[in-house]
Amino acid sequence: MKIIQLALLIIIPASVFGQADVNQIIDRSIQFHDPEEQWQKVALKMIIDEPRTSWPERHSELLLNNQNGNFSLKRNSEGHNLKWLYEDGKSSTFMDQSSSETLPADSVSKYRLQPTRTEGYKQFYSFTLGLPMSLKTAGGQIKHVVEQVGFHGQTVYAVTYQLEKPLIASTWVFYFDTDTYQLLGCSLLNDETGEPAEYLKFDKMLIETGGLKLPRVKHWFDADDNYLGSDIVVIVSRS
Repeated sequence: MKIIQLALLIIIPASVFGQADVNQIIDRSIQFHDPEEQWQKVALKMIIDEPRTSWPERHSELLLNNQNGNFSLKRNSEGHNLKWLYEDGKSSTFMDQSSSETLPADSVSKYRLQPTRTEGYKQFYSFTLGLPMSLKTAGGQIKHVVEQVGFHGQTVYAVTYQLEKPLIASTWVFYFDTDTYQLLGCSLLNDETGEPAEYLKFDKMLIETGGLKLPRVKHWFDADDNYLGSDIVVIVSRS
């Protein structure tokens, strides 16, 4: 029996199903979170508190347009207004309304204002905020087996997902409620060892907008259950 080395994530004897069941679990989870199939065409404005142990006051404002692919992220750091923009297929970044192209190289590096970072942020937020719907569009491969595992005292379905373009990690494992199919969390596996490197626990509280039911709070932990930070959706509205 495989054991995952996390205090709150213990694999119990696996129940293995076929590919049809994997797709069924994901489809039912999408039906739970997005019954009207809005995610792929929605445009959202979101305010997210993102406290981290290294940056307790991190606060992000997002515009995410899934219809035309446009994206923007705004943060304030050390009194500077920072912005990452992806619009009409082009990436750009700004500090206090000045383009990063005009900023000193040390400022660009310190505040991570390289335009190439914009697409990384776009990928991260589009994927994580859109779960589980984004599992259908992120360019990944779903493994054929489903396991039943213990996750924070609850038996859940575990589905493994391999990303073509790694996002923190190449392999993510997602955990679904066995009754409602609500998405409850995920693990990011170490690319070399295949063991969990970090995991996220989603609070069951959801934030809703026009029928979409998105996880409101995600807590990040390392493999030793040390708290790393949280993503808390404060406001979501249609843009």
